[in-house]
This record gives sequence, C-alpha cells and structure tokens, in this order.
Amino acid sequence: MPTDTTSMFLQSLLPAAKLGIGLGEMLAKDIPADKFVRFLTNNGEKIVANHPAYAIGHLAIYPAKIAGFLGADASTFAKLEKWVPVLEQDIECHDDADGSIYPGKDAILDAYVSGYTGILDIVANTDESVFAQENPFEKARDRFPTIGVMTSFMLTSHVMFHLGQVSTWRRCMGLGSVM
Repeated sequence: MPTDTTSMFLQSLLPAAKLGIGLGEMLAKDIPADKFVRFLTNNGEKIVANHPAYAIGHLAIYPAKIAGFLGADASTFAKLEKWVPVLEQDIECHDDADGSIYPGKDAILDAYVSGYTGILDIVANTDESVFAQENPFEKARDRFPTIGVMTSFMLTSHVMFHLGQVSTWRRCMGLGSVM
C-alpha cells in the first residue's frame, strides 16, 4: 500500500483502514448465516442491539459514499444499493427471523470486503489536494472539517465502532473473541 512517495497522511491511514477489512472477516466467518440477522436474547427477551447483518451491512454501503465525496466513480460500489433504506444511518435495526429484510451473510461480506478494498485503492490514488478540501457534508462539517478528516473517520473510527458491536454480539452469543 504505502510507498516512499506516499504522504504521511496516507501512510498512517491506509494500514489502519486495512485492519478493518480483516477484522470484519474474522468476526463474521464463524457466525451461522441464520444467526447473522438475529437480535440477542436474554431469558427469552429480545435485546434490541445491532446484529452483524446490520452492523457490517451498514458499513458496506459507505465505500460508495466515500468515493462520492472524493470525486471518484461510486458506481462500482452499488452491490447493496437496494438495501440502503434498511442500512442507512439512523435506520433502526430489526430482528430478521425469516431473512426477508437484510441481504444474506455472503452478500454482505462480499460487499464489505470488496467495497473497502476498492475504496482503499481509490484513497491511495487520490490527489493530496482533495483531502485538504472542505467537507461537502455541511451536517458533519463541524466535526469533520475537511475531506481528509472525514475520510479518516469513515475508514477507521466508523468501521471499528460498528465492528465493536459485532464483537460484543459474538461474545453474548457465546462465540468468543477473534483476537
């Protein structure tokens, strides 16, 4: 990934972001597909918390958004486009016992891995001047003033936040740690 001519920003960002790809795969690999879309339960009561399909599926829709604000072609990231309405920010996660709400585990993981692999390639080849530009999303500009800050957040903190939900879900399901 980073080369001798890669900026310190990208030398710091790209390896950290790449960790999220592998961690997502490790967290999901041994979760049964029928459990991937289910809420946790405690003494028969559902615990309304993001399940892996929502957490990883939610992340999988963001490479297209990142490509868009970098000025790159976002069309290659359209794999989960029809599920954006159930995976978008501020959309409530639902228990999906019959598998009719969320895409399947394999589709989610494929979109997640290929999406983040693809967006890291785009980020690595983005002109440095783009990262210094003002964040085009006014709603988030006070927290993430530039495209670089927004990109860094979306590829690291945002990913790890949602993968932390999956890690906690795994432990509650008795699947244990992956590290």
